[in-house]
Order: sequence, then structure tokens, then C-alpha cells
Amino acid sequence: MPEQTAIPFYYTVRLAPRDPAEMLHGALYDLRRAYYESGKRGRVSSHSAYNGFPCHTQGFLSRHNFKWQRRVGHQLREEAFRFEKGHALLIRNEQGALMGRIVYGPDQQWLRSAYVIPGQAEPQVILQPGPEPGTLLMLTRTGSGSFQKKTLYPAPFAPGTLVQSRINAQYGEPDVTASTSQGDFCYTSREESEKRAQLLRQITSGTVPAMPKWQGESPAPASFHASMPTNEKAYQDTSFLFDDEPAAPSQKEPVSEEKTIDEEKAAGTLPPASAESEGKEETPSDPAPEPGDSVPEPRMAEGTNETPATPEEIVTPQESASPAVTTPPSRCRVTVSARDSYLYFGEMLEGLRHGRGRTQQSNGYTAYEGTYKNGQRDGWGAYYYRSGEPCYVGSFRENKRDGIGVTFQEKEHWIHVGSWQKDAPEGVSSLFDKKGNLLYAGMIENGKKQGAGAVLKGPDGRMFVGKWKDNEPTGEGSAFDREGNLLYTGSWKNGLREGEGTSFDKKGRVVFTGLWHNDRYDTGLHLRRLEDGRESNDEMDEND
Repeated sequence: MPEQTAIPFYYTVRLAPRDPAEMLHGALYDLRRAYYESGKRGRVSSHSAYNGFPCHTQGFLSRHNFKWQRRVGHQLREEAFRFEKGHALLIRNEQGALMGRIVYGPDQQWLRSAYVIPGQAEPQVILQPGPEPGTLLMLTRTGSGSFQKKTLYPAPFAPGTLVQSRINAQYGEPDVTASTSQGDFCYTSREESEKRAQLLRQITSGTVPAMPKWQGESPAPASFHASMPTNEKAYQDTSFLFDDEPAAPSQKEPVSEEKTIDEEKAAGTLPPASAESEGKEETPSDPAPEPGDSVPEPRMAEGTNETPATPEEIVTPQESASPAVTTPPSRCRVTVSARDSYLYFGEMLEGLRHGRGRTQQSNGYTAYEGTYKNGQRDGWGAYYYRSGEPCYVGSFRENKRDGIGVTFQEKEHWIHVGSWQKDAPEGVSSLFDKKGNLLYAGMIENGKKQGAGAVLKGPDGRMFVGKWKDNEPTGEGSAFDREGNLLYTGSWKNGLREGEGTSFDKKGRVVFTGLWHNDRYDTGLHLRRLEDGRESNDEMDEND
């Protein structure tokens, strides 16, 4: 990845979550990069998605002229205007209210990006080139109306790559990113920037693996029979179990620059964010589940029973009749116990976490990143263990996993892919071990395999398809080898062949048909021996 050594030409600058992800490498980036690299005027006309909505974009850029329009449907959302010393790109929300201004100089160099709260004229956050080459300066408006300054330092940034995901897992998703003539960069404090660059060097050199390193070996997963062992312990997914933290009432906003919520008076809500002073160290905001010595039952970082604070307990806007507005990205501290204190980065609404946000543990790892609604996890998000390894990625509703999602069992590293209802797996699911072997694919009810399901047996590729009850194949089912040859079809009980059934050789010829008991021949017709010999438990008594 490149490193900045001089003043770059900024193609695009993004402040998350105020700017959508498309801002970094979208149509505006394409137009400005083509102009900078060729030195010639350029045009763009495209139909694409912007912030999740289909849009039509038209733009023109030359040395002294910049024209730009972006429409979502018939609504004009972005438009460029000329002024005395350059051009300004105005960005509006779906109601037509101004959200931000991007200002370019006479040479088309980026000068600043200003972000406003809809309905207010004065910007709340301003980004502009910093005092040192390659740095950015962030100005955040305080409660007194003045701006607090903070210099942000660049670190290499490669969105969508495995390496960047590994870095973000440790230091969090950066809020400020930019695409420049020298490459892509994220911008953080000097200390964090140096740590990110150091971790990148360690990953590149192979000192630190890009993928989290699994610790220990897991016992063999459960299997089905039909010439398969019967003494293996049945796999039961427990990664969906959470140790709930108690909910508590809310606390009024403390009058201090660093907002704190005590666990005895908090309900998972946050007060309005204060500006971050430069160089100030704070501790993170949400715990992640701790790994256990046995099959882990990760607990939710923020407590699964959070109750939003009542409107009377939250500082409201000066105009009581004015509509609620979402604050710009903010940073504030949350204390949930005497042991745990965390940071929250993201949008807030009337003192509650609302919109896109991220919580960070005291060890620097991300605890949760995703969307909030009225102070609760709601929408798509990613949840992590204290070790920084992923715990759950998927859909949340009212602080509970609800919808499609993936859980990662930390100790044994099983993976559960499926649907969730009220924090429990329900419906069609697939379970895999750490080597990618399919442990189970089928229905799950109340956390157990129930109904139709299939299991693929590791390296030898044998498969069982049938009916399950309480994690065991019970009732009718069939077993196949890796080539798809039918080995057995009939009745099962507790993972063993029991009752009426028929076994086959690899050519599809019947070996035995009749009654089975405890996985052995009982009464029936034995037609032929297997070509490769019979397993000991398939041998018949001389009296049969």
C-alpha cells in the first residue's frame, strides 16, 4: 500500500456514516481521477446505486468548470454551483434539506467538506487539509458554538481486502477515509495511525497472520451410522446462547465534556456526544463475549434487555416542537459496570444510539458495528468476542438476533449459518466445522436438529439424509457414500440402524434386508457379502 510523502490531490473524502460508501470510489471519484491523471476535461453519465437507491449521475470537469447533478428518481440530491473562488457541491437528503457542502478551489483541488444538521445553517463538522502535508484537520462544533480542532494522520487503507478487515478488527472501522493521487488512506490520531501502519507491515511480512489464528483442536463432530462409528458425541450448537446482562433505568445527561452512563442508571442509551479533544485517550463502549473453558455461551456486549430512556430523561432540542434530528458522527464513553467502560462512535438521535455506529472494547477490538434504532441493535451488524474474533454477523431486531445470520463458535470454531427468531436459531440452518466439513444441513427447532436434515461425514464423504429428533437421526433415513451410492435405507433410532431396513453394496445390490437391532442384523434375508469384506458389527451369527 502507498504512503503519503507530499501534498496529494484529493479525489474524494468520506466521513462515515454521513457519506455513503459509494462516496469513496463512485462516479465523482472516477471523474476527478480521470481529470487529474490526463489533465483533460472529462464527462460522466451513469446509472448506479447510491446509498442503496438507484440514481442517475451527470458530471463535467475541466480546469475552470465543474458541473454535477445526481438524481434519485425525480429528486435532485446533489448539484454543483460556481462561486467567486471555485465550485461548491451541495448534498441534500430525501426531504431536500441541506446535509453537506464540498468546496473545490479554482484548480479543482479539494478545499473542505462541511456537514450540517438538516434545518441548521451552521456546519457541525468540517474536514479540510491539515497543517502538515498529507494530514487532515477535523473541526467539530462544541456546545458553546466554537470549533474544536483535531489533526488526523494518514494510514494505508485498502477497503474490501482481507488485510484491511484484519486491521479494522483490531482498531475499528475508520470514520474518515480519502482516495487521493497517492492512494487510499484512512485518517485517525497519530498514535492509532502508527499502530495501523505497524500492523500492516507485520501482516505483509508474515509476522502476524491476516486471518485470526485458531487455538487448539476440536473433538471430532458427530456422525451418522451405516458403517460409521456410534460412540461420537452429537454436535449441538450452543453459540446462540447469550448470558444476558441486567437492564437498568436511564440517567439524565451529565454536564461534562466526557459523557458517562452508570450501569445502575443506564438502559443502553447514550447522551448526546461531546467533541473529542485532540490526543485524548478514552476507553471503549461495549464488551464482547469472553471465551470460556467449555463450550462457550457468549454474552451480549450491551445487554440483551436494554430499555431506551424515556423522553423526559433525555436532553431535548431547544425547540420542543421541532422534529428530531440525527447528530453527526460522534464519540462518547459508556460505562456499563465498574469493570467495563467502552467507546461509542456513530450517529445518535435525542441521546440514543440511532443509525450507523460502532462500539469499541478497552483492548481496542471492535465489540459491535452496525445499525442502531432507538438505542438498541436493530438492522444489520457484526458482533465480536473479546478476543476480536467474530461472534455473530447478521440481522438484529430490538437487541436480539432476528433474521438471517452467521454465528462463529469461538473455542471449537464451528460455524452456524441460518435464520434466527428472538435470539435463537429457528428454521433451515447449516453447521460447519473449522475445516469446512458440513456437520448438518436442515431444520432446527429450539436449538436442536429436528425434522428433515443431512450430514456429510468429513474426509470420506459419507452422507446421511433423513429425519432427526433432538439432535439424533430417528425414524426413516438413508446413508450414502461419497460417490452417491446408497449404503442403507430404513429405520433409525438414536443414530443407529433399528427396525426395518436394507443395506446395499457399491453396485447397488442388496446385501441384507430385514430387521435391525442396535445397528446389527437381527431377522431377515442376507443375500451377499460385501466385496471389501464385512465390518465386525455386520457379521451374522451362524444360526442366522
